Order: sequence, then C-alpha cells, then structure tokens
Amino acid sequence: MMLVPIDFLDRKPMLPCVLIVEDYLDNALLLVDMLAHLDCRTVVAADGLEALEQVSRYQPDLILLDIVLPRCNGIEFARCLKQQQPTIPIVAVTGLTFPEEKLAIAQAGCDGYLAKPILLEELERTVKHYLGPKLIACPFVVVNSA
Repeated sequence: MMLVPIDFLDRKPMLPCVLIVEDYLDNALLLVDMLAHLDCRTVVAADGLEALEQVSRYQPDLILLDIVLPRCNGIEFARCLKQQQPTIPIVAVTGLTFPEEKLAIAQAGCDGYLAKPILLEELERTVKHYLGPKLIACPFVVVNSA
C-alpha cells in the first residue's frame, strides 16, 4: 500500500460544489475561473428557476447568487430555497448597494453579501468561511500497489 495524492485520481466528486446563479455569461465565467483556483466544482444557472433545478440535481455546498435575474429574481429564489433547504449557504453577489437593498437581501435568507465588482481575495475569504473544511488542498488516499 502507498499514499497517493488524490490529484492522481478522479478528484472532482470530492470537491465542494458551488452553484453560480448569474444571467450575464461573462460574470458567470469569471466566477467559474476564480473558483477553479480554490478547487471547487461549479454549476451555473441563468435565473432562479433554473437554479432551483440545479440545487435538486447537484446539492451544492454554497450558492453565489446575483439578485437581478430574469424569470425568478435572487430574492424570490433565496426565499424559496430557504424554505426547502435552509442549510445551504447563499451569498448574494450583486451591484445592489443601498442599505434597503441589503436589508431585503438579508431578509430573503441570504447568509452573506459580496458587492460587484468582486475581488478575488474577498471571494476566497467568503468561500473559505462557508466551505471551511470542505476545501482540502490535496488530500491523500491509500491505494494497493499490488
């Protein structure tokens, strides 16, 4: 037997999953790229209705949620999700910065808030706060060498 870094095996299923709910493709791709550096799997939804489907399918560990979305906005999505699955943390990622907007976001059930444009350091700090021990840099597994 020997210890092998899990990088040599298929490690995707073990990585934490972050659902990005963002209707602007460029913003979504930027978040996907930023999260890749943190060893997170990502799933993207373009609106709240699609996000509800993705939550059922992927059971994300964290949700990064734009608020201004088509069909079902971020406030509606957060309220609905918190009734169904209150333990999944939701971080609003938005350009809405007025105090009454932040209050509405918090009252909808969002656990955190990041203002756009997002800095990598802020995103990293937030993701580490919510995912903590699920972010393992390079775990080892025991394999039979025979």
